[in-house]
Amino acid sequence: HMNLSQEILQHEHWQQAMFALKKMNLYQTPRAKLQCIVTAFKSLIKLLYSLKKHRKVDDDPTADDLLPLCIM
Repeated sequence: HMNLSQEILQHEHWQQAMFALKKMNLYQTPRAKLQCIVTAFKSLIKLLYSLKKHRKVDDDPTADDLLPLCIM
């Protein structure tokens, strides 16, 4: 995980996102696999909002904030 801080890697929403992606191998249909991806993205968005609240940032997270997390 190239430049992700320990704060992110240890966050419960990051762990939930990784769990959702790992579950993809348990499913065979494209719809079920896509649902795992949606669940992971929802967890990542929750992570960004949690970090925003913790860091007391006024701006809402954007796609530019989400994309680096998706690449990891």
